[in-house]
Amino acid sequence: MPSPKPKQVSDDSMARIRAAIQTLNDEPTTPRTKRELQRRTGLSHDLVARAFRQDDEYPERWQLRRLFDALSDGPSRRRTPEQAKTDKLQALLEHRNAENAAMRQQLDGAASVIVALELQLGAMGNEKVVAISSRRPGWR
Repeated sequence: MPSPKPKQVSDDSMARIRAAIQTLNDEPTTPRTKRELQRRTGLSHDLVARAFRQDDEYPERWQLRRLFDALSDGPSRRRTPEQAKTDKLQALLEHRNAENAAMRQQLDGAASVIVALELQLGAMGNEKVVAISSRRPGWR
């Protein structure tokens, strides 16, 4: 006995799915999933799955698969564990680079003050310059 052929999806349902795909294409923030298609059309999971299978058999009529695949070409919101790890390391690197840049600016300011003091002491004619350090005993 041959296996029964699945029930055909109506043209109305196919048109509703196609319209929902086109609506998803116009709204970049909505999820691009078949579950979203089910929610927007009010159709069951089984019916949407049958519609895509039927479209695979006769792709020239509704072109649901082609439209849905074109929809999914954009950036995916899902990340592999490797991508998540890479993104985390990239964020840490950017944070550390920003910290280093801030420290370099502070160091440049301190170096400018030291150079100015040395020039000022040199202009006063003092040949003996005593270095003052924050590490000497009794310094707070």
